[in-house]
Amino acid sequence: MKILFASYWGETAPCGVRVHYMGLAAELRHQGHQVDIITPNTVRGLRRRVLGGLQRVLAVIAGPEVARELWYFAMLWAAVPRHGRYDLVNAHDVGSGAAVRQVLGEAVPVVVTGHASEHPAEEIIRRNNLTGTAARQIRRLYAWLLPQTQYFIGVSDYLLNCFRPFLPDDCLTRRIYGGSSLPEPTPATEAPLLRQQAGGQPVLLNVGFLDTNKNQRYLLAVARELRRLRTDFVVVLVGKGPDEAELRQLIADYDLADHVRLLGYHSQVLPLLRQATLYVHTARLESLGLALVEAVLAGVPVLAPATGGIPEVLGATPDALFAPATEPAVLAQRLHHLLADPARRSELHARQYAHATAQFTLPRMAAQTAAFYQEILALSSAPSPAHQDAPAPVLSSTHVASPIA
Repeated sequence: MKILFASYWGETAPCGVRVHYMGLAAELRHQGHQVDIITPNTVRGLRRRVLGGLQRVLAVIAGPEVARELWYFAMLWAAVPRHGRYDLVNAHDVGSGAAVRQVLGEAVPVVVTGHASEHPAEEIIRRNNLTGTAARQIRRLYAWLLPQTQYFIGVSDYLLNCFRPFLPDDCLTRRIYGGSSLPEPTPATEAPLLRQQAGGQPVLLNVGFLDTNKNQRYLLAVARELRRLRTDFVVVLVGKGPDEAELRQLIADYDLADHVRLLGYHSQVLPLLRQATLYVHTARLESLGLALVEAVLAGVPVLAPATGGIPEVLGATPDALFAPATEPAVLAQRLHHLLADPARRSELHARQYAHATAQFTLPRMAAQTAAFYQEILALSSAPSPAHQDAPAPVLSSTHVASPIA
């Protein structure tokens, strides 16, 4: 198959959506398919400058969040190749799917993979603290975008159930779990820098965007309570984000400078995961939690809140889940007991690993996705009012590996 991927997120953006579609593209190529990718970074030159100027004007009129969403949509619309031939398009957000359909119409099937941890409009509103006119405009925008979805993939049962009420009745949906590749054996030359920085103490690792949803502030409160029980541990936060300054202040306020490290963004987290004692996730909401899968496959036992799609990832270990409202002192007690019991950690990880390798590997995700593509193409070629046009010629996309500005 010749497949076009489309996403609002650039090919080096530090987010789970990019990790998902880049991994899927690599695996599909390995299986013999051709995959091209378009993002806002595909658009260059005069068109990019014009659309950027319109975004700045619109930001004054409607607000920066509304302007940014419309800019993403316009950039994807401009990036869609008008000449060439694709069998199918897989968009990795609702807006890019609608943008592609505006260009190609019914000529090529467009599949949308959902990644938002809730209704996308509500996620934007919550993360940006929008109210009033800005919130209403975002809701109106997605009330227009969502009904344009023909085919939809949810990366978890939780996500699929969130989206179904807002999709057209005739939209064909499928749950296909996100997946990660099985890590290669640890290279002999890989230095244990994280353990060295921790002075040989147990490492509690957390990887993710530093923001309110990922909720690293809660992990710092847990660390403060854990210090009352033991002093031989280091919490390591990997990532960048708007909460970084506040987290640094909390580290100072809680007197945790000897127990917390902020490492910033790392494009390759596998070497860090391999050196962790426990992976502790604290997000308020997750569509799936691919970072948890990566941690388990790297050999690290995971503790995480029972929210969103996380219970599906940790389905074999309900004892590794905690209620989102758990008091920091209570979770600190659980961490203390686990750190003191290597055999229990090993047994916990063994169950998590068996479940992850059965459900959340990249080859499994790619195979199920390709099968869904074939099902869609068979439906598209069948004589029906919605699928009678032959695919229009479409030119290969421009591949630009740079983050979204």
